[in-house]
Parts: sequence; C-alpha cells; structure tokens
Amino acid sequence: MQERDQFAGYRDPDTFDVRGALRGLTEAARRYKWLVAASCAVSLSLTTAYVLLFPPTFVVKSQVMVEKAVDNSRDSFYSTWAVFRKDDPRTEIELMTAPALIAEVVKKEGLKYDDVYHPTTAHLARMWRNSLPGRTYRGIKESLFPKTPDQDAPTQEDIQLGETVTGMQSGIKVTPVADSSIGEITVKGPTRRVARITNTLVNTYLERRSERFRAEAQRNLDALDQEVSAAAKEASEISGQRLAFLRSHSLSFDLGKESQQLTKLVELEDGVAANRAKVASLKASLRLVESQMSAEPATRTASTTVEQNTVRESAKLKRLDLETGLISLRSVYREDSPEVREVRENIAELDRLISREPEKVEKLATVALNSTRQDLVLSRNSLQSQLQGIEAGLAVMEDTQKDLRARIGKVPELQNQLRDMDRQFALVNDRYQALSAKRAQAAVSKAMAMAAMPSMQVVQVATPPDEPQWPKLKLLFPTALLVGLLLGVVAARIRMLTSGRVSRTGLDAGGLDSPIYASIRIPLCGPPFDVAGSGRKVRMGKDGRWNHDD
Repeated sequence: MQERDQFAGYRDPDTFDVRGALRGLTEAARRYKWLVAASCAVSLSLTTAYVLLFPPTFVVKSQVMVEKAVDNSRDSFYSTWAVFRKDDPRTEIELMTAPALIAEVVKKEGLKYDDVYHPTTAHLARMWRNSLPGRTYRGIKESLFPKTPDQDAPTQEDIQLGETVTGMQSGIKVTPVADSSIGEITVKGPTRRVARITNTLVNTYLERRSERFRAEAQRNLDALDQEVSAAAKEASEISGQRLAFLRSHSLSFDLGKESQQLTKLVELEDGVAANRAKVASLKASLRLVESQMSAEPATRTASTTVEQNTVRESAKLKRLDLETGLISLRSVYREDSPEVREVRENIAELDRLISREPEKVEKLATVALNSTRQDLVLSRNSLQSQLQGIEAGLAVMEDTQKDLRARIGKVPELQNQLRDMDRQFALVNDRYQALSAKRAQAAVSKAMAMAAMPSMQVVQVATPPDEPQWPKLKLLFPTALLVGLLLGVVAARIRMLTSGRVSRTGLDAGGLDSPIYASIRIPLCGPPFDVAGSGRKVRMGKDGRWNHDD
C-alpha cells in the first residue's frame, strides 16, 4: 500500500493540498537531482541533434499582378489584334508550380537535394535510406526478394532530380491576395539562396508564358500562310475549269425550256415519293390488321349456363348425416372412444372434399362467330384494294418519269456541274477572304506580341532573408530546457512515490490532522509505534516499506 494510503488522516478527501503537492515536487527534484539533470540533458541533446541534422528554413515572398478577368476597355482595344492573352488566375497558379517548370529552374540554377526545401518526413526518409541501418536493411531485403531488372527504371540522376523537384515543389505556395488581382508567391529553402531561386522561378515562368503566346501567334501565322496559298490556288483552278467547260459545251445562260422540264420532273418525283409513302403506309396498316386477325379467334363463347355442383351437395348431405350420427354416438360413447374419433375423421375428410369442389359448374355454352375478326377481315380487304390501286398508279407515274428524264437529256447534268463549280468557287472564295483577314490579324498579333504590355507583371521581387524562419534558437533551446525540466520533475516525483520510502512531505500530503514537530529514525524491523498519536501502529519491514502492525 502506498504512503498516502498508509498515513491517511481525517482530512476531507475532496480537498487538494496545493502547497503539499508543490513541496512534494520540490523535494522529489532535490532528492533526484540526477534524474532532472538527465532529463534536461536528453531534451537539450535532442534539440541540438535536430538543429544539426535538419537544415534551417528560410522563407521569401514575391508578388505578381494579373489583369482583371473582365476589362472591357482593354479587351476592346485588343479585340482585332488577338494579342492580349491571359489565363484564369487558378490556371496561372497550377502552371507556376508545375513540375516541368520547377525542373527547368533546378537545371538552370544547378540545384541539388540540399539546396531546396524538403518536408520533415521526406528528410527523415532520406536520412534513413542513407544511414547504415537503412542500407543494411535494403541489402537484406534485396538479397531475400531480388527485383526483376527493369529497362525503364529511372537512373540515379533521374531519382535525384525527382527528389529535388518534389522537395522544391512542396516548398512553393501561391496564394491570391483577398479583394485584389495580386498573387503572393511564398518559397521555402535551406539557404539565403532561396531569394534568387524565387526570382528565377518567376522570371522563367513569365518567359515561358510569353514564349507560349509568341509561339502560338507564329504557328497561327504559318498555318494561315499555307491555307491562304492553297485557297488561292484552288480558286484559280476552279475558275479555269468552269471557263473550259462552258467553251467545250457551247453553253449560254438561256436554258428556260430545260428549266421548265426540270421543274415538271421534280413535281413528278414528289408525286412518286408521296405515292411510295402511301404504299408503305398501307402495307404497314395491312401488316397490323393481319397481326390482329391472327390474335383473334374465329369464334367466341356467346353465353354460358351454370348449375350447382352435385358432388359438393352430396358431400354436404353426407356430412350432415355424420354429424347427426356423431350426436347419437356421444350419448353412448366417450369423446376419446375409437367410434367417435372415426366419425370426426370422416367429417374432416368431407370438409376437405367440400373445400376442393367449386360451388357451381358449367352446364351449357353457346359459340358464335367473332364479330371483331369479321371487322378486321373487311378492313384487310379494303386496304388490299387501295394498295393495288395506288401501286398501279405509281407504275404509270414511274414510266412517265423515265420518259421525261430521257427527254431532258444531258442539260440538267451540265447545269448541275455548273452549279457545283459555282458553289465550289463561292466556298473557296469565302474561305480565301476569311483566311486573308485572319492572316492579317495574325501578322499584327505576331508583330505586337513583343511590344504589348503583358497581362502579368512582377510588382515585388524576392529579397534575401535576414535570418531563418526556423529554427529560432532563442526560443527552441529555452523551450527544450523547460520541457526537460518539467519531465525530469515529473519523473523524479514518480520515482519518489514508487521508491517505498517515507518522507515528511509524504506525511504532510497524507492528510494528518496533528502537526509534525520532529522526525526520528527508526531501525529496520524495529518495534511498532504510534504515528503522531493517531492510534495507527506501523512497522518498518525488511524491504524498507512501512506496514500496518495489524
């Protein structure tokens, strides 16, 4: 039993002696100074190891300004030039932190793994990989589970570049400033070189952004040059073909008679198409009527006569006789006698028979012709007669159509060829004019791409920081010392409570009502004695613990 249980007095258990607790902590710290000192030393050692093993973190900021998403005056000024290009601000943020751009900055600045920021977990993982235990673990793992050679596996340089790009990307944060068109770029790094890296990142992105717009304008101009040349050549060829066609067939613009015959032919073709549509409609209706006829029977029941089921009535009479006999048997025999049970079973069988038989059965049925089917027969005959008449007229119209087409001859074909040429020439001419206008616009866009004001500008460049943001030694080491001191005092108090020794502070904390004027030393295994007149006899055991005498 612990000291506070052994020396519990008559104090209210709900109260807490703050001064006694503080005295206990003070005595524990004074008694186990080595434990407090060891805790402080361990805390300071861990902090020193952290400062030595983990690089510092320098933070710099740069600001860029983008144009508004809607700027009517600027957009109207550049509307015919097509040089005022701008992306959505959210897209700009993603492009600015793209791995390809960061890789270009890494190569341009010659950055290595130790030159960029890395999260704590990633740095710990790299330290483990490069440590002796980590290398030994990987060696054992590869010996037990050998990997299949992969030709597409990245090289060591690619892995280092990927780690550098990933670490630098994790240290870049682009946030828009509220209620403004300004974006703030925050970059973390282990050295003051992070300011130069930030400016290189912003300048590289702006260069690639401008190059993308200029390359787009150049590609548009090159493509339009080819299309304009092809359209001009095609228009010239069509014009020459049309002139040669007119001369070879001696055609003029006076084709009135042929135009009238063509109109009549078109009207006749419309009539043929309409009659074919009627034929198709009649055939569909005829198929529907025939399907309905197949579903309708030739005859159907006109009337039905029903009567009572004689079997069911006979069973009911038989059941009535059995019930009458059962009444007579009950006056002679007991309810559990074989005679009574047999009659009950017969009654139950008759009940099942009555429930299975219908109450009424069909006696006589009258069959007559199905009037619905007769109506469908009449409709089918009518549709067949109409179909035959329309098909006969359609045959005459088709013969007339062939004769009229033969009379027209080749004139409509020639006229169609002329119309095709005119249509092709009109399309090519329209395309040539549209492409010429776009080419002029693309030429202006290319010329002004270098001179026009970009839609994104740097308003504040990154400057080298004075000191690292982390770690702050003035805050880190005092905090570590305070934490070590607190942990040491707590550990000393726990050690003191679990040591089994009695102290004055323990007696005070036990809640004795009587004051303690002095302390005496009692030899081990001595006689029991009364503690401060409380009536409780205690004895020091061989293990150094106080035990109740009872």
